[in-house]
Amino acid sequence: MLSNTFFHVTIRTNSNLFDTKATRYAFLNIWRSYIHGKFQTCTFTLVTDRFECILVGGNSKDINHLQVRSLLVSILSEKCLGVFEEAQINEITQSLIVEPLYSEKEMIYKSFDMHTMPQRLGITTDYRSYPFSSYRALSNGSASALAKQTVWNWFGGKYRFTAFHQAYAGWLKSPYYDIAS
Repeated sequence: MLSNTFFHVTIRTNSNLFDTKATRYAFLNIWRSYIHGKFQTCTFTLVTDRFECILVGGNSKDINHLQVRSLLVSILSEKCLGVFEEAQINEITQSLIVEPLYSEKEMIYKSFDMHTMPQRLGITTDYRSYPFSSYRALSNGSASALAKQTVWNWFGGKYRFTAFHQAYAGWLKSPYYDIAS
């Protein structure tokens, strides 16, 4: 049984809302500045049309996924003004989904899925170097606001986190792979 409640957050837009580096950095800065004070972020990935993350929601009696969603919508509606147009903010908040996670196994596979998403979508040839993902900070232990120790514990330690990702990276089919060769 988990001592904390964890949530998988997805924002999936119909447009390429996060298509520039500037909008990705702006969104991540808003997230780090205003959301991190309420919930710790464990893992995340931001690509052109979506953002996914796993949050620590605290003690399981404290908050549920509907309360988390409501709080995220409120914060993002207010703090994204000036960075995104009103229609874009509405798209972000209307598409926001928060789902509770119940096991470490779910968190492990959701994390791996998030981290490898940029490569699977053809955005990069190697997810390990993608700059808008938590993978690099988690694998090299660099300074960040992420709940690194929590994530490493899911995998059995920092080394196993990296080993898990390396072991399964070979299963990814790069869109640049030539099947005919």
